Amino acid sequence: MGSARVNVETRGRPALGGPFVLVNTKGEPVSQAEFLGSWAFFYFGFTHCPEICPVELNRMTHVVNTVRERRPKEAIVPLFVSCDPKRDSLEAIDEYLSVFHPDFVGLVGTPKQVNDACKSYRIYYSIPSEEDANTDDYLIDHSIAIFLFDPQGRFVDFFGNRYDENEIADKVDYYMGQYEKDPTWTNW
Repeated sequence: MGSARVNVETRGRPALGGPFVLVNTKGEPVSQAEFLGSWAFFYFGFTHCPEICPVELNRMTHVVNTVRERRPKEAIVPLFVSCDPKRDSLEAIDEYLSVFHPDFVGLVGTPKQVNDACKSYRIYYSIPSEEDANTDDYLIDHSIAIFLFDPQGRFVDFFGNRYDENEIADKVDYYMGQYEKDPTWTNW
């Protein structure tokens, strides 16, 4: 069987991300505008996650450390947005993130604020219904992706579990290099 060649035409950068207002672990309101001027490295999850979220946050920690070693003048901010405002208090998020990178910014909001942020970043998540969530013992199904945004707040790439942390660090380093040469550069 012969191989078919497919021509793909791209029409610009995906519309991903956007305005949000959440609260950091100090109780201060935070918007996406506060991360302009830095590379923003986002992950959406929840502190009661038994396996996936800790693995992803460890990967992010490795990437941030590696990229900072290679590019000490570049600012990269790791962010964790909780999809579980019912259980994830500011204190719980702060304690949870303390075992990962010390610069992690933890964010949460009202259920509506979290839902709006998840929608703009195209994060799927499913919280149990009120009837099923009468207990604090439940899991949340959610998208597993780490997002990278450039210093202008433009979406650059996302990383699923098909990449290991070294591959992600190499890609982030590459994107930073391209941006340094030309801030109008896009991989889209």
